[in-house]
Amino acid sequence: QFSRTRMLEQYEKSLYVFACVSKIAEKVAAVDFNLYKILNSNGDVKELALHPAIDLLYKVNPFQTRSKFFRITVINLKLAGDAFWYKVRNNSGRVVELWNLRPDFVEIIKDPTDYIKGYRFVKSDGETIIIPPQDVVHFSTPTPLEEYYGVSPIKSAQIRIQTEDLASTYQRDFFLNNARPDAMLKFPNALHQTRKQQIRDEWEDRHKGRGKNSKIAILEQGMEYQQISISQKEMDFIESMKFTRDDILVAFHTPKPIVAITDDVNRANAETAMYIFQSETIKPLVEMMIEEINEMMIIPDFGEDLYLDFKDPTPENRDQIVNEYNL
Repeated sequence: QFSRTRMLEQYEKSLYVFACVSKIAEKVAAVDFNLYKILNSNGDVKELALHPAIDLLYKVNPFQTRSKFFRITVINLKLAGDAFWYKVRNNSGRVVELWNLRPDFVEIIKDPTDYIKGYRFVKSDGETIIIPPQDVVHFSTPTPLEEYYGVSPIKSAQIRIQTEDLASTYQRDFFLNNARPDAMLKFPNALHQTRKQQIRDEWEDRHKGRGKNSKIAILEQGMEYQQISISQKEMDFIESMKFTRDDILVAFHTPKPIVAITDDVNRANAETAMYIFQSETIKPLVEMMIEEINEMMIIPDFGEDLYLDFKDPTPENRDQIVNEYNL
């Protein structure tokens, strides 16, 4: 089982987890937010170009850009299943900064009456602080098995991720000759250990290394050279790593062309992959995040007559547009 910390560590350990999560985070961070004010009971609205809420979302804190801040949020959410914003207030109680909290350092304090009593956060220096619920925005990927915390795609794909790690390690060791030697030198009679080491050193000095693979070997006194080749079973094993890769991509709802895997890809299906990725992965994720930001920050901290929305990142379906004009 992956702990929350180990799930975060997969971002730097698993090639395919990194590829999927970084691409999702990049696309979400590129989506622009718009702030609207409800003018009357008829539902008329007005977009606000200038407002403290917009200023906050585009200048979250003195040390991070908006893009970096939102990327970290999405990375935490996709790896751990949860992401937490800490709302920093000034002396008058207005939210003036936002900070991401590492999800593996956050514990939700449950309450039988108020649902959540607070959030226990362990700082990097070991100090523990209790944050009131109104000062946290909690994003989570829902699961029916847990009421308070979210679930990460890494949990459903953990066997595949472990397989990727083991397979990559085996493949590396294979090419470093640790898993198995390339060839054997066979002698008719037993050799002393010292003589074995001497022959091994002389052979490697003469034939191992760049530019030495074509040198002629002279074998004496019954010595035989036996090449060891890759078996068909091992070739199948290497091929099977592609299925492990594809399973990890499925868990993160990321089509292969999005992470620069171009097997059997042409322009048409690459455009289709981008359309599916933006409409079925990025758009629902941004919608969920917008809902949380509205409910847990915009409305309580800036006004019930305000709400955030965003421009749909899905590319236009040009064929559909052409067909509509031709009708």
